[in-house]
Order: sequence, then C-alpha cells, then structure tokens
Amino acid sequence: MVLRLNGNLNIDNLRNYPAGVVDALRCLLAEGALASADPRHEHFFELEDASRVYYVYAAPERSKVFLLAAWPKGELDRAAD
Repeated sequence: MVLRLNGNLNIDNLRNYPAGVVDALRCLLAEGALASADPRHEHFFELEDASRVYYVYAAPERSKVFLLAAWPKGELDRAAD
C-alpha cells in the first residue's frame, strides 16, 4: 500500500532521532511511500527510502505520526548472518 500524509503533519520523535531522520520521514510521507502494514498491530507501518527503514504508528485521524524506530537499510539483515 502507499502511505501518503501531507498538510499539517505532526511527527512525534519518541526516541530523539536527529532532525535529519525526521525530515527525511516527513518528505517520504509527503511524496507517498510504499508501506508494509504490521499484521499484528493496527495502524503500524514499516516504510523505507533508499537508505533507511522507519517503523511508525499513523494515528487514525492521519494528522499525527509517531516515529518508533529507524535504522539503516540492511542493518538487520547483516545482524542475522
């Protein structure tokens, strides 16, 4: 699915990621990003850009997103090796 959120979007940065990470997520959501819904949790999504993966909760009213986790793309794959 494509997740696109724009307008007056508020992103809560719960883990105090650098501003650049939050800005990249905001741009990604404004452009529309392929998102994978978490099958165990409603309104939770994983999305990615060229270099990073984001795990977010998108509030149902669609004006607020909670950034729960972000990691470099491929980092978890290397940890499994």
